[in-house]
Amino acid sequence: MSQATNEKFYFSAFDSGFQAGIYVSDARTFDVLYANQLMKDAYPILRDSKAGGLKCYEMFFPGTDSPCENCPHHELLNDSGLTVTHEDYNPWSEEYFRVHYSIVDWDDRPAIFHTLIDISEIRRAEASLQKQINQQLVITEISRMFASVMDLDEVIVKSTQKMIEFLELNAVYIMKTNIEDDYFYLSHSSTKPNYTPIVKPSDRLPIERDKPLYQSFLAGKPWILKDFSMVTSAQRDVFDRSSSTAFIGVPIHYENDIWAMLCCTSQLPNYEWAADDIRFLQTICNIFTSGLERRLREKELIERDRLLEEAKLAAENANRSKSEFLSQMSHEIRTPLNAIIGMTTLIKRGDISKTEREQLTQIDISSNLLLGIINDILDMSKIEANKMTLEAKPFSLDELLHTVHDIVSVRAREKQQQFVLDIDPDIPRFLIGDSLRITQIITNLAYNAVKFSNPGSTIRLRTRALAITHNSATLCFDIIDKGIGMTEEQVSRLFSPFEQANKGIARKYGGSGLGLAIVKSLVDLMSGTVSVVSAPGEGSTFSVQLTLLQCGEGALTQNEVVDIADAVDLSGKCILVAEDVEINRQILIALLEPTNVQIECAENGQIAVDMVDKHPGKYDAILMDVQMPVMDGHTAAKTIREGGYTLPIIAMTANVFKEDVDTALAAGMTAHIAKPIDIDLLLHTLVKYIQ
Repeated sequence: MSQATNEKFYFSAFDSGFQAGIYVSDARTFDVLYANQLMKDAYPILRDSKAGGLKCYEMFFPGTDSPCENCPHHELLNDSGLTVTHEDYNPWSEEYFRVHYSIVDWDDRPAIFHTLIDISEIRRAEASLQKQINQQLVITEISRMFASVMDLDEVIVKSTQKMIEFLELNAVYIMKTNIEDDYFYLSHSSTKPNYTPIVKPSDRLPIERDKPLYQSFLAGKPWILKDFSMVTSAQRDVFDRSSSTAFIGVPIHYENDIWAMLCCTSQLPNYEWAADDIRFLQTICNIFTSGLERRLREKELIERDRLLEEAKLAAENANRSKSEFLSQMSHEIRTPLNAIIGMTTLIKRGDISKTEREQLTQIDISSNLLLGIINDILDMSKIEANKMTLEAKPFSLDELLHTVHDIVSVRAREKQQQFVLDIDPDIPRFLIGDSLRITQIITNLAYNAVKFSNPGSTIRLRTRALAITHNSATLCFDIIDKGIGMTEEQVSRLFSPFEQANKGIARKYGGSGLGLAIVKSLVDLMSGTVSVVSAPGEGSTFSVQLTLLQCGEGALTQNEVVDIADAVDLSGKCILVAEDVEINRQILIALLEPTNVQIECAENGQIAVDMVDKHPGKYDAILMDVQMPVMDGHTAAKTIREGGYTLPIIAMTANVFKEDVDTALAAGMTAHIAKPIDIDLLLHTLVKYIQ
């Protein structure tokens, strides 16, 4: 047997047990010399052709008259020891092969020995794995972008670009819904380079909510365009532009409706959308939905915060305007009240008849009642603006209770009533707290008892200890009357601002309806409680419970008020009064006349500054009005302090808000006295600073 015949024998034997396609072709003419059964099964042309009548390249590409571009025949002829391996794809059978080439001697002529191993499953598995990897990459990237601070439009644009970059798609569209007019419109799109999109910005795809297609779409099922009978003529006009039916639309839901449609076209012609494609796109849409919900909620929260901030600013502006208005009104009302109360006090000092004194007393009572209403309104305003502050200073409880008794007894006597104290002897005498506000609480309640009790009645202030420790005391102040009483329904409304038991109360007894609301607010600020037990016709008992710290008597020495003698002697002292209203100057001069103090006047702040500069060391104190022409009191005080003068400057103004006091002190003033002028407080202040 010749060597060539021997090779052919071995090839035949080798082929019988080898699961690969094998064929032999002439290295020069490309004629097919041999093919095994697997090759003939894969390429039927091998069975039909006569021996020597078929070129190898015709086997793969029928009708072709030239060798394949990657054919290694010439390389193998030049190097007989060479082996070549590469992979081929057969578009006719859609299969992948790994092909090995080597040179052999076949019937004494050079031939190429080919082995073809089918690797289609491997390649398809690899392609499927790569596709899953790319899909997961896109899912991760889109999720990351939605979780970032990136703008929503930017997220959508980059999401569609990522899908184009990593997936076999030539176009991705976001078709948003126009709820008012029921159509889809193009909002975002990304395409492969040189691809003409089938959907244009001007396109409008009608939404037909009553059609099965939309109902299916609403249920989350994808829209795969193959059967154009399912779409409307307007929709068909859009999708007929595409030469491929590889189109899919998946709904993006938001709040039980369709927010948009994610549309894709494959770059592969007549692509069949597999189940994993649909699941992937639905996952993307779910990410869009959850991302949208979060972003839109954030947008709503941002908008809500913006509106809240605007409302807060508006409320602050309104509150500022209200405070400015109240401050101005307080000033405007207190200024004439200062004249009324001051002149009444001066006239009562003179020699007048009993009838005239009684008439002046009524004027005095009415003026102070009006002043009390103004003070209540200002206190309520401070409480509502959270600007009410409490002091914590040592005080004598005995002195506080007797002060309340003295104040309330004057009003009780006017109604032929008695106001009596009932003090538990075990109560600590010296405590720490805001004695002024505690006095205000008890006085307000006692005034109410006087107001709503009949002539001849007795009102009792009972003070008892509920609990005492080594450093604190829980006290109860009971104000007991036998007045008109109240029903449970009336009691339930009692501590609300501007509320009274009924409309007839205001007409018969008067009052602003703020007193008890202020009492409740002050007690709350002190972490105490206030309650009432009442019955119609049987009277009422108001109870206030407060827990206060104890202190020794020695703690009072630095805080006690200087006692004022019946006649304060300020002989040898000189005071400068800076006041632009002439009647106020006259009243001050008259009120201070018994003290023998020398008084000089300035009609505005500039004159006051000039007088201090002209007579340095002459004045022992300045009583400085705040609102004056030419130069106001604050500016005048600053100017005097800048000149190096240290004499006491006492603000004397109808502006009584805390911020007004703070502004006065910040301007360099020493103290603040509110108008109408309380002569006792004025004398205390003068004695404190100049005597």
